[in-house]
Amino acid sequence: MLKEIKEYDYRLYPQYTTFQQPYFATLYLWDDDTMIGELTFINSGFFKNISPPYIDSYGVVKMSFRAEEFPIVIDMLRNEKPVYVFGKETPPTWFVLTTTEEPVGEGETPA
Repeated sequence: MLKEIKEYDYRLYPQYTTFQQPYFATLYLWDDDTMIGELTFINSGFFKNISPPYIDSYGVVKMSFRAEEFPIVIDMLRNEKPVYVFGKETPPTWFVLTTTEEPVGEGETPA
């Protein structure tokens, strides 16, 4: 499976809520009008018991990351193009966020 991420949005959660949830943020990945991915960023103290990446019954790829990795993923989505969700849907499933090959120094211009 290879799906290009064309849009994203996210939710940031307060440190403590009535549910005592372990989440810091959830980032939603879109291909046109279809959600293709849901990335959950988990506070480090809760990171021990997370699920490996999987695809749900709606075809949405679910992945979990540490809260500290949130800026890295946002930077990738803002500054790289194209970015894809790539992986294998049948067991054993695996998924990653990836770019394609690009020239070194692409996009930078001298001051």
